[in-house]
Amino acid sequence: MKQVMLWMVALALTLGGALDAQVKGLAGNWQGTLQTGEGEGLRTVLKITGDGSKYRGQLYSIDQGPGAIALSSISLQEAEVIFTIKSIGLTYKGTLNPDGNTISGSATQGKEAHPLNLNRVSEEDTWAIPEVGETDGKGCGPGLRGGDDQAEQAQPAGQDYRF
Repeated sequence: MKQVMLWMVALALTLGGALDAQVKGLAGNWQGTLQTGEGEGLRTVLKITGDGSKYRGQLYSIDQGPGAIALSSISLQEAEVIFTIKSIGLTYKGTLNPDGNTISGSATQGKEAHPLNLNRVSEEDTWAIPEVGETDGKGCGPGLRGGDDQAEQAQPAGQDYRF
């Protein structure tokens, strides 16, 4: 009997954490470093707006230059987070932790998958996004060019992104 009660308490705590994450949702700023296997990786900022029924977002690969890449889709189903950027052939799949402040996952582009764990951050703590003409010397390597109209509007002309 005691064991059954302990299991019920554990289940309630687990479900409660998942519900907290769902209530908090995805809206806000997220950042993390895409582990590319080369150097220090690529710092990534994700800005999401909306509520539990519909989200929109933009991704900034701040080490590859200025400009946002519009998300084609984004969803939160229970604790599973999925977003796509059709213009660069990228799909992200991750798990929102019970506290609602961390997403553990990976980004796949083509046949390559790379870890990308994202942390919710305040506007003040979000990494600075470079302005057009600003560079840190890393530049942008060869990559895929997008064709999605929405992404093209946010992405500077001639800018390629490959993760």
